[in-house]
Amino acid sequence: MTRDDVLAALHRNILETLPDLEADELLPERNLEELGATSLDRLDILFGLQEELGVRFPVESLSPNRGLASLADLLSDSSEPR
Repeated sequence: MTRDDVLAALHRNILETLPDLEADELLPERNLEELGATSLDRLDILFGLQEELGVRFPVESLSPNRGLASLADLLSDSSEPR
């Protein structure tokens, strides 16, 4: 799976979990905390990504302060097939 696949899935799951956000707010340097995601929201995003992409990610990967581009890089590098 490519970084772009992960980033697209990340955006979809963020917008599904945080429906008050607009797609244009998902800038690469923004982080989940800035976007208003709580710890429960981050778990929902993680579980949605795992389901959509068919891989497992470490919970620590969704640090609230990691930018979306950095997060996509980390997730695409650390994905483990189920």
